[in-house]
Amino acid sequence: MSSETEAQDTGRIVTFYSYKGGTGRTMALVNVGWIMASNGKRVLLVDWDLEAPGLHRYLRPFLLDPKLRDTDGLINMVNSFVGQVIRPGEPLEPGAGTTVMSDDELRSHARLGPRTTGLDLRFPGGGRLDFLPAGRMSPSYSADVTSFNWRAFYERLGGGSFLQVLREEMKAAYDYVLIDSRTGVSDISGICTTVMPDVLVDGFVLNHQSIEGGLDVAQSVASEVRHPVRILPVPMRVEDGEQELLEWGRDLARAEFGPFLSWLGESEQDQYWGEVEVPYKKYYAYAEIPATVRDRPSQPGNLLAAFERLTSWITDGRVRSLAPHPEDERQRMRAAYLDPRTSWPRIHVSYASADRMWAEWIAARLEVIGYQVSLHSTAEPDAGTLPEVAPVLKGRGRLLALLSPEYMAQRRAQDVWKQLRGLESADRALLAVRVQEFETTARAPFRGRFAADLTHRTPEEAEAQLLSVVGPVRRARVPGSVAPAPDAPAPPFPGTSPSVQRVPSRNVSFTGRGFLLERLRNGFTSGSTTQVLYGLGGVGKTQIAQEYAHRFKAAYDVVWWVPAAQPGLIRPALADLAPRLGLEVGEDVGSTAESVLRALRRGEPFDRWLLVYDNAGRPEQLAAFLPTGPPGGHVLLTSRDRTWVNDAGLVEVEVFQRQESTDLLHRLNTGLTASDAEEVARELGDLPLAVAQAAVWLSESSMPVATYLALLKDRLTEVLQTTQLPERDYPHSAAATWNLAVDELRRVNQAAAEMLEICSFFGPDPIPLRLLYSKAVTKALTLPSGEPRDEMAVAQLVRTINRFGLAKSDQSSATLTVHRLVQAVIRDQVDDARTPQARGVVHAALVDADPGDPDVPADWDRYAELLPHLRPSLAAESPDPEVRKWVTDSVRYLWKRGLRADGQELAERTLARWKTCGIGHPDDPQTLMLRIQLGNVLRSRGRLEKAYEIDRDTFERFHRTKGPDYAHTLAAAGNVAADLRALGRYVEARELDRKTLDGALRTLGDDHPRTLMYTSNLGMSEYLAGDRRAALDLHELAYRQQSEARGRDNFYSLLFASNYARDLRETGSLREALELLRNTVQLYEQTLGDGHMETLRTRRNLAVALRRAGDYEQARKIDEDIHSRYVEAHGTEHTDTLAAACGLACDLAALGEPQRARQLAERAMDRYSTYLGAEHPVTLACATNLSVYRRLTASTDSARELSHMALHQMSRIVGESHPYSLSCMINHANDLALAGDLEEAVEWDRRARRYFLDILGPDHYDAISITSNLGLSLRAIGRTEEAGQLAEEAARRARDKLGEAHPTTRTILSGKRLDSDIEPPTT
Repeated sequence: MSSETEAQDTGRIVTFYSYKGGTGRTMALVNVGWIMASNGKRVLLVDWDLEAPGLHRYLRPFLLDPKLRDTDGLINMVNSFVGQVIRPGEPLEPGAGTTVMSDDELRSHARLGPRTTGLDLRFPGGGRLDFLPAGRMSPSYSADVTSFNWRAFYERLGGGSFLQVLREEMKAAYDYVLIDSRTGVSDISGICTTVMPDVLVDGFVLNHQSIEGGLDVAQSVASEVRHPVRILPVPMRVEDGEQELLEWGRDLARAEFGPFLSWLGESEQDQYWGEVEVPYKKYYAYAEIPATVRDRPSQPGNLLAAFERLTSWITDGRVRSLAPHPEDERQRMRAAYLDPRTSWPRIHVSYASADRMWAEWIAARLEVIGYQVSLHSTAEPDAGTLPEVAPVLKGRGRLLALLSPEYMAQRRAQDVWKQLRGLESADRALLAVRVQEFETTARAPFRGRFAADLTHRTPEEAEAQLLSVVGPVRRARVPGSVAPAPDAPAPPFPGTSPSVQRVPSRNVSFTGRGFLLERLRNGFTSGSTTQVLYGLGGVGKTQIAQEYAHRFKAAYDVVWWVPAAQPGLIRPALADLAPRLGLEVGEDVGSTAESVLRALRRGEPFDRWLLVYDNAGRPEQLAAFLPTGPPGGHVLLTSRDRTWVNDAGLVEVEVFQRQESTDLLHRLNTGLTASDAEEVARELGDLPLAVAQAAVWLSESSMPVATYLALLKDRLTEVLQTTQLPERDYPHSAAATWNLAVDELRRVNQAAAEMLEICSFFGPDPIPLRLLYSKAVTKALTLPSGEPRDEMAVAQLVRTINRFGLAKSDQSSATLTVHRLVQAVIRDQVDDARTPQARGVVHAALVDADPGDPDVPADWDRYAELLPHLRPSLAAESPDPEVRKWVTDSVRYLWKRGLRADGQELAERTLARWKTCGIGHPDDPQTLMLRIQLGNVLRSRGRLEKAYEIDRDTFERFHRTKGPDYAHTLAAAGNVAADLRALGRYVEARELDRKTLDGALRTLGDDHPRTLMYTSNLGMSEYLAGDRRAALDLHELAYRQQSEARGRDNFYSLLFASNYARDLRETGSLREALELLRNTVQLYEQTLGDGHMETLRTRRNLAVALRRAGDYEQARKIDEDIHSRYVEAHGTEHTDTLAAACGLACDLAALGEPQRARQLAERAMDRYSTYLGAEHPVTLACATNLSVYRRLTASTDSARELSHMALHQMSRIVGESHPYSLSCMINHANDLALAGDLEEAVEWDRRARRYFLDILGPDHYDAISITSNLGLSLRAIGRTEEAGQLAEEAARRARDKLGEAHPTTRTILSGKRLDSDIEPPTT
């Protein structure tokens, strides 16, 4: 046995793992946990075998929800965390690195309480056995598990940090946590074996495969873990039928696992192997019952004895044997396992937060008589079927509603009524009692339902009324389950007043905060003795503390309120309590206060007390005044100082939820409309004190809301200072509260106050701390002479600001946040002379933080951090060239990021502001550069004529004022060419791009990034103008030079790669195109994410290549995904959506679904005709594709008319030899052949073939197709010899170039004609 016998400081996590199933791993875990709990240990069992959860089956008699239909678990916990990391509509950018949450946020998601289920099972010595299930066994469970990406969760979504915090929470809350791991080798089993445990129980049966599998995992754990993990190899299901094989297996296991037991001496190793074997007992193959229940204690040969020995090794001898239940209880528990019908009545209590004391009292009285009770507050978040309703619907218990005005007003109460009223047994399953007086209305839920009235009654009368509703218990409880002794002291009766109390009067206008008050109460009732309400001044901390003291006063014999803003007044306030406790009052106030604290610690004369310290300062100032006493003694503090996080349970008080804001506004001003209340709440940032002041102002002044909001914008501080609220509830206005704090901050630390002033000129969004570390900011601070102006100095200032509750710092995201109203009040204190200076400091800090190149995806997160501060800082009103450049870069960032509407709004608003403020002039380079970015955004949004108009004017101004070779003239020319391509004017675009590239080569050189961009632009124009070979050469040049200079994963390397791959595809090099496109898509997904516009565009490119290569199904999967993404992001009318619809239609037609293809193409052509015009090449390309689908759906006449129109219009606009025109020829010739116009079909086939051979060569897939088609046309008119030669050539080239299995080859060999599709042209 190990010599390690020192006490554990924290809990220990033990993972039970087996390489293969069927070892009895779960059975061992349950028994070890039960044995530990029987010895007074707090034990948590975790079912991490998500794909095959079964741990709950060993616990079913003691679970409220044995089948876990309504019980959340581990997968729900991690999904909830992921849901906060990836918010709807905001996909994670892979290139952004790991997502980071603050410790507080992580801990809020890793809280075990909401997910763990306590077993209704009593153990001696305070032992506890809790259970964290795999998850809610709903219909979606399997999909939730199989679709969850554990690798992405761990590596990219901050899952590693989450698991570390979860590990810490487990170790802090329990003595032992036993994890049932997934078998085999997987991401889940890897987490269970390497990330979580302190001890790994590596179970195996004594055969070669199982031993080797277990050994591989042990070696992996030993080499990978970063914290000490003790590995315990444990032979399981050991049978003695084949002694020779048994001994061989034992020898192999000892030899292989020996290195992992090096912490034991040789004799100890022999002892270990002799004791940890778990024998096979046939009985347990047929029953899921723990040996702790089935086996008699103190029988050396049974399974229980083996698990006791194993437990001793896991706990280093701290737990050696089971502390059994009495024999009669064990027998009854055994019967409960063997008879799954054994159960007991359950009551699910639904109550409003204001009635929590009633809920606690009712639960206690029902549990005494044998009911199992669960509490459900209406303040809990809800969605779908409520957890208190779900088991009732399935016949597992009844619901008891505690009726009161607050309860009836809650949406959750309405939901309870709606979900249960249609139940056939609703009269029996839905019960109600009144706990407050109220009048029901005709429409009120529960109207007409009998509800016993518990109000105005003695405790005995109320209990009798309660029992008249729920009735007596009709079934026996499971033995060993927790039931309060009949003579146990009951919770105090609601409405009981404390023997001793001093607390401010209750605020009759108190609104909302139910969830926070429930959290406080849950914290105190679950063992936390000290909790701190922390938050910004004006957020309502004091009001919440007052409400807690009044709402739960019946739970205490003493409630004492201590103003703690001035530490010197705390002792006198405590001394005032002395005579009320029967203590002597001496002249020494300090000694008297100490006597009070000692009495509270001892619980004499009262062991249920509540001390409230309001507006507490630093933890060290209050440390001496926090008595730790009996379980019923609680300390509640309010503070603006976040450093309390390390000293007590920190409950952060945020601003109101919007519903709470509007409720308070309506409560104090009943005439306010819903929309007006919403607007006021939004403008005030839902700050409770400011919302209350707004309600009073609007009520007393009868001022229209629009006027009030305008007044807020102009004279916020005055409005907040002059609005009077009841002084007993609100001693200071919001503005006064913050001004007092700022004055105190200025007195204590002038530099911190100056930094806060600077922060008030940023936006209300989180301010990156790197901005505050900038020279612009540190230079503006008044620091002592010689004091370093470095990050350490700034960190100290931030900490001081944070301590005063005027801002919220988040170390994990390295940001500081100041509420918008606090900013406004502080800005009002800054005089007119200092305001421009402060704003200039902010602008300089933002410019210093500008990454400098919005084309680099790695810098996009930094742009995203700065952008929220652009508008609030009035950057658009700064004439500073650097600030103007940053604004322009921000517009380009938005365009590159795909945030086109935001980019347009910022560009247009800034240009208008510059004009109003007289910044620059129409020919000013900064103005023109911003107009270039506006042109990019407009083009991407489909505003083609407007983009061309702006870009053409910008280009002409640059050309006139700076000359043709000026860098920004070239950029403007590139924009004009892009507009021309989008408008279908490909030859004009090519001519302009040629001139632009020549200018770039003269002024920038052949390897400059802009030159390569202009090279690629020209390649695009050559492609669209029909010269595919020239496009291929240009795009290859740009791609290779860019990749060599800046790497293959550079943004422009990827863009050029996609263009080059398209040219490879369209010139017939399908294999090379596919390889390059697959690699490019993978790099795009890694750097930009799978939802970025360039990723999607390249995936479309890949889908076309797959279709050309004959992989229609894979092409369809990609195009369907892209089309659905575009519809969701942009709607059905956007150009990207239409292009995706055209690509998908091509796939569907190839797969034999022409009707659906036609529907998509008809819609796209209609939109294109309206948006681009009937003669635009994109519209005509869509038309020729559609003509094919019409023919395939038997609309032959309209197909022929459409293909004729498309051919002649396309030939006229882009030229007869253009590849687009040649595709039109192929399709029209097919229509003619079907109609019997064979001679004309031969003419068009022959013309198309001649062009294809000249332009793309005989081995191009379209040249092969037209060769085959021409042969079929000639055969039809009797020219069989030439037809035979062409058919033979087409078949030979198809086999050689495309392969025997390619659909084109099979079609040629079958003697059928081939159509041609056009990928919608892009720019």
